[in-house]
Amino acid sequence: MLMLMDLKMKRVLNKTMLRSRRYSPHGHICYSRYYCKRTLSCPTTSGTTTLWSHLDICKSYGAFKDGQDPSQGQTVINRDGHLQTAKVTEVIFRAAVHQMVVIGELPLAFVESVAFRHFCDKVNLYRPPSRRTLSKDIVKMYVERKAAMREWFITSKQRVSITTDIWVCQVTGASYMVITAHYIDKSWRLKKLIIGFKSVIDHKGKTISKTLLYCLAEWGIERVFCVTVDNASANTNALGQFQSNFSIISDDSLVMNGDFMHMRCAGHIINLIVKEGMSDYADSVTAVRNAISYVRSFELRVDTGRMTRGSLPLDVKTRWNSTYLMLQRALKFKGAFDRMEIEDMPYNDHFLEVENGKKGLDHQQAINGGKLRG
Repeated sequence: MLMLMDLKMKRVLNKTMLRSRRYSPHGHICYSRYYCKRTLSCPTTSGTTTLWSHLDICKSYGAFKDGQDPSQGQTVINRDGHLQTAKVTEVIFRAAVHQMVVIGELPLAFVESVAFRHFCDKVNLYRPPSRRTLSKDIVKMYVERKAAMREWFITSKQRVSITTDIWVCQVTGASYMVITAHYIDKSWRLKKLIIGFKSVIDHKGKTISKTLLYCLAEWGIERVFCVTVDNASANTNALGQFQSNFSIISDDSLVMNGDFMHMRCAGHIINLIVKEGMSDYADSVTAVRNAISYVRSFELRVDTGRMTRGSLPLDVKTRWNSTYLMLQRALKFKGAFDRMEIEDMPYNDHFLEVENGKKGLDHQQAINGGKLRG
């Protein structure tokens, strides 16, 4: 009986690409499928019916069978468990390229680079678009997604919290107001969406309020929890005007009549406190900044302390913790700075240069004054 079953199984094996055979402790013959890796039990009482029935529902075998047809492309199983063509359409390929450039913050010229075109040729993909076509497609994608998000805000009546600030470009002097919406979706996930990057002519309260109202109307947002800004006096005036105009939209536009709508940025408050406390050590911080500026300007290397240009960061006013990181890093190279003062005459001359009508203060003068100690 078992020999007869083995003959039947061999025929099924050739047809269904079954990989291996083993005997179960109960005397039944079990087979492991070559593609789906499932183990199937085949009792001697039912013959090969189980195996034949599995052919109709085996997606891995279906993908293999379709791949044998030269008139069709190779199919694979996607993440949802459905069959799809292995080679995507050109429309999907171009959409994926757009998303890659946007998410990776790549330059538009990347799609015309030799490296990317070589990659597309190597893996048999479509010809990548030009940078001009890419630019048009990205703008089109933005417009479509913005329209979809606006429709969602209108239909869902989603309430959001707003953060905004004004940034000044140091090169051109132009001012830009950035507006970000924060909300929790139906899956209880915190979402953040930049809904505005607007050019503003000044930092007055009227301009801020007008820009904020226009941006929310542009996205169809009619319900707001709060607006978080820094402690500039113009923001207080701006949010007063904003509250008066935005509350007219509906009775549900603001929470508790907007009594707690204006939220002051806690990080900005802490930064102001730290700056006030650091004013007593302004000369010491300036001395360290001058020493680091010399090292970064001349790209020298000091043997003692293994100090290089990239070893010492300079602080930036817009990065609140950068001064702390600069001082923390400089203290590790205190020995190197001491040796530079002895051996490097240009280093000492660097502090004799007059800037803004004041002579530079070297780090030893500050340290000897007792204001900065490692």
